[in-house]
Amino acid sequence: MLPAEIVESILDFLDLRDKPTLLSCSLVSRIWVQSSQQHLFRTTTISLHRLRRILVESPHLAPYIRTLEIINDGFSFLPVTSHSGPSPAPLPHLNLSLHTLSLANIVWNQVSEILQQLFLALLRQPTLTTIHLKSCQFPPSFHFFPAAPSLKRLTINPVDF
Repeated sequence: MLPAEIVESILDFLDLRDKPTLLSCSLVSRIWVQSSQQHLFRTTTISLHRLRRILVESPHLAPYIRTLEIINDGFSFLPVTSHSGPSPAPLPHLNLSLHTLSLANIVWNQVSEILQQLFLALLRQPTLTTIHLKSCQFPPSFHFFPAAPSLKRLTINPVDF
């Protein structure tokens, strides 16, 4: 059994974009799982709908995410009350070290309230310094700066307010 420090050093040499290799490493043993997941989830692209599900079902992954791109999958527009199943689980306490947040094709007024709450919780992360907005629509009353207290860089590419 290799010490955790050596496993970390080995994984640090891998290309973070090489997901198949990182997935294989996560299957080696328990000691490799956490280190592999840190590398696998450091930069994550996900739909807003799936993000909430992952944070509720796998909250241990949240601290590994440094760069997060949230895209519109079409399902995030469904109101919470539109399904007949049980009400969604409450949002977990977000233990993130998120530095960069990118949003693509998000229309704020069409996103369910619970997903809006998740988004606002992401903005409040004290480590969040960079936000990229691509083809998003927000109401004129929406203010990024008070919501994201540590924001240093905001990139806007066709966004309507």
